[in-house]
Amino acid sequence: MAHGPPRDEKTLPNVEALSLMTVEDFFALESFGEFEDSYPPDDGPGAAIERPLLPVRDTVLFPHMVTPLFVGRDRSLRAIDAAMTTNQRLVVVSQKDEETQNPGFEDLYTIGTEVIIGRMLRMPDGSTSILAQGQNRVEILEFLETESYVVARARVLHEPELDDLMTEGDGRSKKMAEQNAAKKAIALLDDSHT
Repeated sequence: MAHGPPRDEKTLPNVEALSLMTVEDFFALESFGEFEDSYPPDDGPGAAIERPLLPVRDTVLFPHMVTPLFVGRDRSLRAIDAAMTTNQRLVVVSQKDEETQNPGFEDLYTIGTEVIIGRMLRMPDGSTSILAQGQNRVEILEFLETESYVVARARVLHEPELDDLMTEGDGRSKKMAEQNAAKKAIALLDDSHT
């Protein structure tokens, strides 16, 4: 039995439609629909980006990871609303101390993750839950205050490709095998001369 409004998986629903979705629908979602590429053409590794900031407690979000995030602080809710009206992207960063209720810049780590908001659900208690997919690791360069929320100016960090890591590992393995073979050859030569 379907709950809430009908969904077109190829487009992300608007905020009003999402607020009508039931909690069961939200957590039963099998996919977000189609996400954009890892980053827009002008936001590649090394590019400076500006995104609304979402500090989180006791959570670390990684690129390509999909997770629900529960948000209750007013500034965080306004950051989500700002992201939903623009490109649905935020910078999520962990707090150093989860007990801090209103974290300042010094209370946040400087490495975070740029995320796309896939779904948003307003809960009956006034909090909001978003389903977010990590896109890129970012280094926060500066925090910019706005009237209602914080914006992070950040630099997209280069992630080594899996093929690069495999090639690097294979190269090290090959070099170690050559060194071991050379040692064994020298040992055999030494043994044959005695």
